[in-house]
Amino acid sequence: MSQSEPSESDRHHGGAGDHRRSDAPADPSTTDDGPVMPGDAPATISPPARVTTQLAQLVVIPALIVAAAIGAWMLFVWIAGANESLKDQVVRLRGCSSGGRGPLGVQNPAYKDCWRAAFNVANLIGQIEDADDRRDLHENLVEILGAPGDEDASLLQTYLLVAVGRLGQPGGIEVLLRWLAAPQPGSRRGALKGLRLWPDHDLPRLQRASRRALSQLRRLLNDVDADVASRAAAALGELATAEDEDVRASLQEALESAGPARRNVRWHAAISLARLGDERGTAVVAGKLLDRDQLAREADGVTGDAAKRQMQSITQDDIMLGALMFAADYTGDEIFDKISRLAESDPSPNVKKAALKVLLVRRKKEAGQDP
Repeated sequence: MSQSEPSESDRHHGGAGDHRRSDAPADPSTTDDGPVMPGDAPATISPPARVTTQLAQLVVIPALIVAAAIGAWMLFVWIAGANESLKDQVVRLRGCSSGGRGPLGVQNPAYKDCWRAAFNVANLIGQIEDADDRRDLHENLVEILGAPGDEDASLLQTYLLVAVGRLGQPGGIEVLLRWLAAPQPGSRRGALKGLRLWPDHDLPRLQRASRRALSQLRRLLNDVDADVASRAAAALGELATAEDEDVRASLQEALESAGPARRNVRWHAAISLARLGDERGTAVVAGKLLDRDQLAREADGVTGDAAKRQMQSITQDDIMLGALMFAADYTGDEIFDKISRLAESDPSPNVKKAALKVLLVRRKKEAGQDP
């Protein structure tokens, strides 16, 4: 695997019923301040992973991360950056003038220090409270990013784009939208992660500014990189509305995309369609993604040995938890009938607990109470 192209391992754990965006770098995973997709995890960003992507392993991301991995990489952040201030990290980034590989494809030895600095900056953003400091950092990062080009430094760019998304500053949305057209798949993934990690308090501005990019996101549903297409499908569910018929039509086409490699594209399209009130998406979420018997008939993964074995229960759990993360947006009765059955008798304590929380939140909303 190229150092500049991270593989994705974005597990979606956390409280179901909360429909925060999440992606973890490979995706960031978030709490109130920043990264995860679609669940909530401690506010940290994980470095490149080497595990194949499942539905619940996006994003992003959030990051969208098991507790052991979080602890290990929090230690990594401490070792790599404890003795350096945020300003030191930015100074280090300003010295990163070349991509991940030099002549003849030889790894640039300074590149690892560069993406580590970007990684540390993205993780430290939650500690920056001063508005001027956040604005200054944003301006520095945008200048360091420059414009999309042919240079292959997509791992570095991913962390920089995630940081831009987490900062949520004026002009940041436009930067992320511009990078959706980057030639490197890793950079396109980074831009999608940044969009999905935009602070919740400013979601209306993100939705207004991103509406002009809906056509671009629709085109990304056919991206040659399946993970980019999966993230685009998830982003459309976040940014579109039920009235966007062209978006729904594109997601319905993605729902029919063929081949094992596009499975996550199909499943994320289904979740987004269900969030938009579409019956076809609702049917897939209820009939497949929240049905343990149906999932057991699927392969455990889409590549390598995982593609040759039956889906294991832990993978089923992850996919069901991932689908439950957006329950606050679902409207189909058949989904909530399935969730009720999960709450009553699913063998997984985590799935059962998540389903119960979904039902509790729904009951409170129906009663006019604050969930």
